[in-house]
Amino acid sequence: GLGPAIAAARVADVVGQLTRFCPALSVQFEEAGSGTLVEYMLSDMLDCALLPDSPELPERLHRWTLCDEGCVIVLPAGHKLALRDSLDVEALAGETLLVGERCGGFALRLIEARPLSFSVRRCGGSWVQMLDLVRAGLGLALLPDALAIGAGLMSRPLAQPLLQRSVLLTLVAGRPQGAAVANFVKLCRAREFA
Repeated sequence: GLGPAIAAARVADVVGQLTRFCPALSVQFEEAGSGTLVEYMLSDMLDCALLPDSPELPERLHRWTLCDEGCVIVLPAGHKLALRDSLDVEALAGETLLVGERCGGFALRLIEARPLSFSVRRCGGSWVQMLDLVRAGLGLALLPDALAIGAGLMSRPLAQPLLQRSVLLTLVAGRPQGAAVANFVKLCRAREFA
């Protein structure tokens, strides 16, 4: 499972290593909100998930931190703020922030921490659709720094306030795992993620 705005690229090389030993391995990624992915794991419909760290995760889940992600502001390449190397919250005053439940949660955290004069536009869908809306000029997005943003867009780090999240590998404690899942977890835990 891939939680909100967590890219499969985080573990693609680990999956590649695993398929060298298990060439017939079938790999499927399920993207959804954290609550849905937890339900799927508890219902034995999903082996494991990459989730953002949250106090709401049930204690029944084993969890290991894979990496920490910072926040970037994604904007159209021609936007006036694209000329800066990094941005702070004051530079965003008067801008429209796109907020989506499956986009990493950075925009909501910024709005809660520093309620300035942002316009907020709520958007459904995943971070991929959010990028399309930024490209169309509907607003700016705050997304994890590990996501590939594609053509026509630029990202700038958010310097102040510093927003970060931890990405966790999670699975149900005590549930027997097959060899592929057990080896996936071992490879993930042994690897240094950036």
